[in-house]
Amino acid sequence: MKKAILIIDCGSEKVKALEDILNQLNFSFETLPFTLLNDIEIDQYTGVIISGAPILVAENNPFLEYFSFLKTYQNPVLGICFGHQIIGAIFGAEIYKSTEDRNETEIEILDSSILFNAIPLPLVMQEDHTEAVGVPEEFIALAKSSNCENEAMQHKMLPIFGVQFHPEVSGNQGIQLINNFCKRTI
Repeated sequence: MKKAILIIDCGSEKVKALEDILNQLNFSFETLPFTLLNDIEIDQYTGVIISGAPILVAENNPFLEYFSFLKTYQNPVLGICFGHQIIGAIFGAEIYKSTEDRNETEIEILDSSILFNAIPLPLVMQEDHTEAVGVPEEFIALAKSSNCENEAMQHKMLPIFGVQFHPEVSGNQGIQLINNFCKRTI
C-alpha cells in the first residue's frame, strides 16, 4: 500500500518550512534523512520532495549513490535547490559554481508546466545557492533568471521536476507551486 509523500531531508534549515506547508495543505508526509534512502522501499511513497542542503555539490559529490532510484522511480519527484542539482547530475548534467544568490529573484517562465498553475506573474522566488546545474538532455527548461539559466526543469516523459529557487520560503507563490506538485501525488 502506498504511503504519503516522502520529504528527503538533505540538511536544509528550510525543511521545517516545507513540512509546515504540507501540513497547511493537508498532505500526508514523512520526513527522512537522505542517508536512510538505501534502507527504505522508495516505491511505497506517492511522491518525493528532495530538499536543499548546505553542501557544495560540485566540489564533492558522494551523494549521488543515494539518489540512483530517480532513474526508475515512477511517482512524482520535486527537487529543490540541492535536490534540483542532484536530479540534474543523476541525468547527466553538470553542476557548476555560479554567482552567489541569496535574494528574491524574478523568474522568467520559458515553458508551461503544472508547477506554475494558478500562480500570478511576475513570479518572484527566494534564492539561496552558489551552484547551478545544466539542463539534462531528457529534460525541458521551464524557467530562468538573470543569474541562473536553469531555474526550473521538467523531465520530458517522467513526472520529475526541479527548481533552483526555494518555494518553501517564497510566500504564496511558493505555497501554490508546492501545492501544484503535491496534487500530482494523489
